[in-house]
Amino acid sequence: KVDGKRRLAQFAAAQDDGFCLEQARYLVQQKIERQLAVLQQTATKYALLNNRVETIHHLLQQIPHTPNIDTLRGYEGAASAHYFGAWQHILPASLNFSGRNRRPPCDPFNVILSLGYTLLHFELVRRIYLAGLDPFIGYFHVPAHGRESLASDLLEPLRPQYDQWAATCFQNKILRPEDFSKRGEACMMGKAGRIR
Repeated sequence: KVDGKRRLAQFAAAQDDGFCLEQARYLVQQKIERQLAVLQQTATKYALLNNRVETIHHLLQQIPHTPNIDTLRGYEGAASAHYFGAWQHILPASLNFSGRNRRPPCDPFNVILSLGYTLLHFELVRRIYLAGLDPFIGYFHVPAHGRESLASDLLEPLRPQYDQWAATCFQNKILRPEDFSKRGEACMMGKAGRIR
């Protein structure tokens, strides 16, 4: 009974464009603030990141004034492009990271990002069900066949924290380039890397 009422309220909120925009702004602002924090910690070692930090900071200032979700998606995408562009200078050259890619991931760091995001996504789906909500009804990610949009929404602010953890796995040599192999364009993690 409670679940039904919650889901009806969730569905009604998803029909309110103003509410969806407010929620989406919050999620994107949290994500970009965390991306900025990750880069600011690193920018002290890599002065060449300063331009990217400034650009992301400027994009962050636009978030409260975005008139619609499509514009917000544009700012979020631009911030992510600059953010992952900065990672090219942070990660060891041996990882051959040249930006975010997926389906298939083409380098070890992207393999770990895709794996982690997928695991986090399904953990969020589980928790959304436990909270009595519908994981398919989101506010930033529009409903699409087979996509748990609310889980995708909630994942956005968590990504930078996971990114930092994933980079630490390589920096501390928990994962190494030799744990991965290429099959065509795709990069695959071997058994030893999966175990660690």
